[in-house]
Amino acid sequence: MATSEQFIVDNTAEDWKALQYVREWCDISSAIDIATGHFEIGAFLALDGAWQKVDKIRLLIGGETSRTTADAIAAALDASIDVERAIGDAFLTGVDAVVDGIRSGKIEIRVYKPKKFHAKAYITHSKLKVVGSAALVGSSNFTRPGLTQNVELNVKFQGPEVADLQEWYESHWDEATPVNPELLAVLEHNVRAFTPFEVYAKALHALTANVDPTDKSWEESDSVIYPLLAPYQQEGFHSLIEMSRRWNGGFLTDGVGLGKTFVGLMLTEYYAVRHRKNVLIMATKTGKDAVWDPELRDRLPDLFGQFSNVLVRAHTDLTTQQGADEIEHLAKRADVIIIDEAHNFRNHGKTPSDENPWGSRWWRMQEICKGKTVFLLTATPINNSLFDLVHQAELFTGVDEDDYFASIGISSLRKYTVELEKPFKAAVPDSAAIAALMAKDKLFQSVIHQNSRKYAVESAKVAGGAAVVFPDTQVPRVVEYDFGTLYSPLFTELQNAFSRATPLFVLPMYYPLAFSNDEDIDTKAENRQKQVVALIRTIFLKRFESSLAAFAGSCLDLSAKVLRWLDVNTRIDPDQELRLAEWRAVNEPTLKAIHDRYRATLVEVWHEEDLTEEELDELEYNLVGGDYKLHEMIDAAFEDLDQLQRFMDLILGGAGYDDKYLRLRDLLLGPTEHEKKLQKQGKGTLDKTVFTPEFRNEPVIIFTEFADTARYIEEQLRKDGLVEVDRIDGTRGNDRYAMIKRFAPFYNKVSAADRTKLAPLRVLVSTDVLSEGVNLQDGSLLVNYDIHWNPVRLMQRIGRVDRRMNPAIEAELVKENPSAKKSRGHIQIRNFLPPAEIETLLTLYSRVHGKTLMISSTLGIPGGKLIDESDMYDDVKVFQAFKDEYNGDIAPIEELRLEWLHLVKENPGLDDLVARLPDGISTAKAGKPGGVFVCRRIPVLTKVDEGAEAEWTMEFGQIEWSLRTPKGVERALHTLDGAIACDPPTTATAFSDRPKVHTALREFEREETKRLRKETQLPMDAPTPKTICWMEVR
Repeated sequence: MATSEQFIVDNTAEDWKALQYVREWCDISSAIDIATGHFEIGAFLALDGAWQKVDKIRLLIGGETSRTTADAIAAALDASIDVERAIGDAFLTGVDAVVDGIRSGKIEIRVYKPKKFHAKAYITHSKLKVVGSAALVGSSNFTRPGLTQNVELNVKFQGPEVADLQEWYESHWDEATPVNPELLAVLEHNVRAFTPFEVYAKALHALTANVDPTDKSWEESDSVIYPLLAPYQQEGFHSLIEMSRRWNGGFLTDGVGLGKTFVGLMLTEYYAVRHRKNVLIMATKTGKDAVWDPELRDRLPDLFGQFSNVLVRAHTDLTTQQGADEIEHLAKRADVIIIDEAHNFRNHGKTPSDENPWGSRWWRMQEICKGKTVFLLTATPINNSLFDLVHQAELFTGVDEDDYFASIGISSLRKYTVELEKPFKAAVPDSAAIAALMAKDKLFQSVIHQNSRKYAVESAKVAGGAAVVFPDTQVPRVVEYDFGTLYSPLFTELQNAFSRATPLFVLPMYYPLAFSNDEDIDTKAENRQKQVVALIRTIFLKRFESSLAAFAGSCLDLSAKVLRWLDVNTRIDPDQELRLAEWRAVNEPTLKAIHDRYRATLVEVWHEEDLTEEELDELEYNLVGGDYKLHEMIDAAFEDLDQLQRFMDLILGGAGYDDKYLRLRDLLLGPTEHEKKLQKQGKGTLDKTVFTPEFRNEPVIIFTEFADTARYIEEQLRKDGLVEVDRIDGTRGNDRYAMIKRFAPFYNKVSAADRTKLAPLRVLVSTDVLSEGVNLQDGSLLVNYDIHWNPVRLMQRIGRVDRRMNPAIEAELVKENPSAKKSRGHIQIRNFLPPAEIETLLTLYSRVHGKTLMISSTLGIPGGKLIDESDMYDDVKVFQAFKDEYNGDIAPIEELRLEWLHLVKENPGLDDLVARLPDGISTAKAGKPGGVFVCRRIPVLTKVDEGAEAEWTMEFGQIEWSLRTPKGVERALHTLDGAIACDPPTTATAFSDRPKVHTALREFEREETKRLRKETQLPMDAPTPKTICWMEVR
């Protein structure tokens, strides 16, 4: 029971806490001696206005014996200031007085080191003798919670015991170590006025720095690959490691030619060498042979070979019997999987079945990836739909994990993607709506790291390392040609065929549901069949535009398909069998003539680049006994055969010249004698700015979409005397890598001695099998003999020669070929665009519009200016814009990364200064829009250590910028940077009204945390978001 001299203070009464006790004693005390196990600056701030009345305050603090005295007290004080800024007074009101008190000696602090010190006592000495001295002894540390919040047990007493306590205090005080200078340094560092530039630099560094520098010492001292990486590649590597902790995978979508392979090699070394994990690299067959195997052999020889913990396999290996047999082995062995050219896994394809237990290539890959860390490297993750990206991401998320990204506010990935796609599918897409939607997107920024070419170049300049150099891409020029007499009759027939109610072909064998007797039709299956038919019609049109040879090949291939279908299904009726036999008797000579003229050197059917393996399987051969109008289907099939026969007759009967090929010949071999005479007379028909000498003397790669066209071009060029020509396409069994080395020996590391043994190859004709994943930049001249309707393919083609340059290789190349010096570093592109006559049909079947807009709006992939078909015939307008976009717009985050690099370069020591700046610092400055800006670190659900379970942590927390304005919350980085950006001379303004600003800050922090919890399902026991710095913008 309390007496007049003894009573309990336990903080349970609102109006009587330890704080009130000490504050009242401050009013009448000349000196106060405090013993405490822990000390926080918040205790002094809570007593502000009261402790200043005391003449002398001594503070005896417990020290941690495992650390030095100064280090321990400084760290403790630092942490207490951090806490005070975070949950107490963000302005640290009253701390200046504490600094002055320590500096003047009014406050003296010592730390007791000999033993663990955990005493808590407050000995007060009154100015009034009649009151005397008193003591409060118990459990309250000299902290804000100890004085106000925690339930404590303290007993106040007076009398002779106080003298005994004072004696005890003095003996321990004498054994303690003074720490006033160290504390003063900490306080002065923390509580000085911070400039707008310091706060801006801290916010900028937090946003743009790598959250996790991984094993920095290993990277810089032991890694073989890391020192070879440019700054943007190092950022990409660190970003992917961070993504893998959160999601078990991630995308690297740097543009073509930026060196994604080297980032892949860095990942390989990091996991295989540093962490001794098994790494599986999946690449295209050509990429495996021409890039990954040589680079591993050269850069990381210990990891190359069958006995290392790194395996390299080709995508196509998965579809072979041997590959299928290896799936279970790879699934058990691999820990980390790196998929190069990952867009090849953008479609699911056929699901596993009894007939095909592993399913399509995608399902086979997914089986291997289950439970693994998966990295996807591709410049073009989106081709046709945003679901392309989803399907690739499912390789690390799993197929049935629709809520996989719930921790970033995406409760259903499929619903989110559908909503994201909606504005792109509108009849007239609203660019502003798309931009607003993408500004709020969280998926892309969470799973994708992307550098533009501009950022790669600029970041290397600013960082001061080796220059990142790319060639100068000239404006692609159009090579004009006419259909001429050879094509005109055929084109007229094609126009007539497309003008029918059922354009071109009926194709009943690909669309049997159109003839079904069943009224209850599977809508999904019917839509699929419609798509296949539309695709075949489109391919015919595209192949006609490519070359007569390609169109003839299509006629031959489809005829074979239709005849095979009729062989099976005319058995129901002898008359129909006779009808088929009669058609064959009449038309077999035509089919043979087409084959002999265009396919004599090769037996082939539809090419994989025309239709995927899954679409080829759509053909329904045997419908006998099914519930279909089979007689009508047979009639439709014969109609298709008759249309094909008319096409083939016109092909065989065509007379005249192929103006398109002749223009190519002029480009590569020079003008004819007749043209030379006309040029001398000033009447030449060839534009010398298009038909430049380089194309007649330097290496040239010619791209076409179709193998038939490639073969036709090669054969015609050989007939016209060009010896150094060869071709690569999906139908040839030749060694692609051997041919690549012939065309580009320098960039494919062929030694000087071996170069002399290679047969020269000046002109390489290729389908799009070479448009991805290989280095062909020994050449700087490119011809698109036909324009792929997917703008992504155009970018991939150009990227074979328009790639990052290696100064050492360039010097060696020019030394051996001095004549090439003028053309090095200057890419020239020639495009054969379709004549105006076919414009209407191209426009009718073009799907470029929405596809290109979607790609450009999401990832900034080149092609945004190829939306309007009418633009395609204005080469300057279209292709200058294409070139501008090809370099890649600098993304907002890239601009801010560059800004940070510029600041570091212009302000030596800024890195160290920012590292020393405490958290929670603030300032005020002029700017627009006005409001309260906050830079916060928010917790993320991730693995803190390899193999650990995911947990909510701040260790790898994500940085968010936001600005609360009178109109709402602004999050666009451009706008925020415009409001807070400043340089060192920028002066701070006074805060408008400190209490109101402080209230606004705390309300904003609470609102943001509430929003975060709602969006991400952040549990209540997760770490609380932390304010790194903040600013009032006035």
